[in-house]
Amino acid sequence: MSKFSIPQLIRVAELYYYRKKSQKEISIMLNISPATVSRMIQEALDIGIVKVEIQEVTGDYKEIEKEIEKRYDLEKVVIIKNPRYKDDWHIKKLLGKATGELFYKVAETGDRVGIGAGETMLEMISSLSYDSSLLGIHLLPLMGGWGFTLLHRETNKLVISMASILQCDYSLLLAPAFVSTPEVKDVFLKEDQINQVVKLWEGLNMAVFSIGPEVEHSVYPTIANGQNNMIDKEQAVGDVVGKIIDREGNELEIPYNKKIISIPFTLLKKVPKRIGVGGGQYKYRSIKAALNGGLINYLVTDYNTGKSILEDGGGKI
Repeated sequence: MSKFSIPQLIRVAELYYYRKKSQKEISIMLNISPATVSRMIQEALDIGIVKVEIQEVTGDYKEIEKEIEKRYDLEKVVIIKNPRYKDDWHIKKLLGKATGELFYKVAETGDRVGIGAGETMLEMISSLSYDSSLLGIHLLPLMGGWGFTLLHRETNKLVISMASILQCDYSLLLAPAFVSTPEVKDVFLKEDQINQVVKLWEGLNMAVFSIGPEVEHSVYPTIANGQNNMIDKEQAVGDVVGKIIDREGNELEIPYNKKIISIPFTLLKKVPKRIGVGGGQYKYRSIKAALNGGLINYLVTDYNTGKSILEDGGGKI
């Protein structure tokens, strides 16, 4: 019988396989011996917590990537294999890891990078490790934060975590994601500390953000105190940086959107590298809309969603 608990084994496996920490680094972080770390990694393999497979990426995957790139005039599409079990936690981990790998390929020294909110973004950041070749990176939130629930995936927290890993500079947006009225939003945006960060949006080189799911499965009804009841769910297909969008990727003209503090779409579309990530059963319509609206030029998604996008027909509008 193992002397290690399942959560302990998962923790070590995540540090080793996702965050790319060495066994020595893990031993220091968890205050255990390197030999113990090695045994835990092996046990995680033995009991099936970790499964190592050597797989050839099929031509079908590459064909889907290339076809979506061509159809929507994208710089790069990354398709991941759908996990055997259709749980959100697993697919978010895989999408986050793939996004982290893409980030290293796309990021350049001196880039100013905007970061979105969400669980997938948290998984992306958790997969990163320090890279000495990336110098002068500056991180900042793409939207305001929230202070009473789901703190682990709000933008300011994510920016701090990512900056700690990359050992880079960062700015915080000291404003809520959602306010009571458009007038209150204007007051926040005029505050000097907030205004200075908002102005930095104009010089972004890269934006990395998750594409939100159907409204009823989104975090924003919680953040906005149930005001999603005022949203037409036939028109609304999901959200990008907190703003509810229609099928063409346009920001809906609804009171809800006028109270969100986040980067305007007019500025977002000017960012040279816009990485959108999302997948799973509730994100197909929102990803399709983000593509239609030109909100992204890099996409990380899963095989099933990518295939559905192509089967649905059409192209960039």
